[in-house]
Amino acid sequence: MAELADLVVPVGGNDPQAFDKTHGMPMGTIFELSTLLFLESAIAKLVDDKNLTEEGMRAIHANLE
Repeated sequence: MAELADLVVPVGGNDPQAFDKTHGMPMGTIFELSTLLFLESAIAKLVDDKNLTEEGMRAIHANLE
């Protein structure tokens, strides 16, 4: 998929063992937290760049409940 993407953001750096070195957090927790932080930051940047409001986003957000 990376070959088809316009941008690739490696999470964890160049060290394939980076997440293995963290003690006290089971399995993929550090990876999940890292991706959460990255994606939330990307969304915040898009919201700011497009001058979106929370109310406006709520109005067009899918609601499956």
